[in-house]
Amino acid sequence: MVRTDEDPQRLQNLELAQIKAYVTEYLLLSGLCDQCGRLHLGKLPPESPTGVLGPRAMAAVAVLSGKYHLSKRQVEEVLQDLLGIQVSLGTVSNTEARVSAALEAPFEEARAYVREQPVVHADETGHKMAGKKAWMWTAVTVAVSVFLIRFTRATKAAKELLGATFAGILVSDRWGAYNWVDTTRRQICWAHLIRDLVKIEARGWRSEEIASEILEYVKEMFVLWNTFQQGKRQRPWLQRKMKVIREKIEGLLEQGEVCYHIKTQATCKRLLKLKNALWTYVDVPGVEPTNNLAERTIRPYVLWRRVSFGTQSERGNRFVERMMTVSATCRQQDRNVLEYVTAAVQAHTQGKAIPSLLPQAKAEISEAAA
Repeated sequence: MVRTDEDPQRLQNLELAQIKAYVTEYLLLSGLCDQCGRLHLGKLPPESPTGVLGPRAMAAVAVLSGKYHLSKRQVEEVLQDLLGIQVSLGTVSNTEARVSAALEAPFEEARAYVREQPVVHADETGHKMAGKKAWMWTAVTVAVSVFLIRFTRATKAAKELLGATFAGILVSDRWGAYNWVDTTRRQICWAHLIRDLVKIEARGWRSEEIASEILEYVKEMFVLWNTFQQGKRQRPWLQRKMKVIREKIEGLLEQGEVCYHIKTQATCKRLLKLKNALWTYVDVPGVEPTNNLAERTIRPYVLWRRVSFGTQSERGNRFVERMMTVSATCRQQDRNVLEYVTAAVQAHTQGKAIPSLLPQAKAEISEAAA
């Protein structure tokens, strides 16, 4: 056979190495003091972890539960099947609490960071704690997301999420809890508005005519937006084109106010009160016409809620808030969530500063985990 100059065919096969946990055993010697006659027991070295699990094993429990949303029993089984680690359900629960404590400081830092950002997307959805109705709130920025569980869906919770002195631009749906933010600093989600317009269209007669015409302009609006987003046109072009569409849509909403259908009139009236918040994205960089960013971010929690019984205590609420915050933020910043949580637990165990979740602190994780 004569070998050709062509490159050889390359085939690769991936395989997992067998994963085994290792055990570090400490022997604490005891003895009687010659002076006082009392029994004294040796002490663990300062750097040794407390409890049954080490930092990485604790982080694995938290990630399986808090990111991948496995039940405590499933976490117990995964540790046994994949890692050969036998733990009890109580150990899983206690580990969640310990990891939650380690994440408290970076979680609070992330909350403060989000409140100071120029553009924030917000959303909320139902939650249950021990059968009691609550809500999961989320505030999402380009690099950091924060989750809060509160027992109200009112303005109080929205202010706690965003900060009472919030001065940025809020992207959200039309839920009334956000109405304390001035319309000049809001962007109402057009994806939600489209759903409202489809409902109006289904009512027939004049409602249908008005909604159908608005929806046609909305289609044109998104064509313009996509063209701008792709860099094919500059913002002055978008502003010029959108001026005409804005006038048309607001004119149709004014017609809807007097169309003799009570529900359509009410919706059009509310939209006109918020009209300044319909077009913020046209003029302000970094603002989008939809709240898809927040909806995508809260989606993993919604999936978890469907397969769980919610939380059973305030301690459970704090764990879910903090792990959802860590998981979403690490995804946004392309961080390894297991490495981050491991570094946080290790630092907390040793009494050191916890690695930050803020984007400029990304390098701290590998240093802390080393």
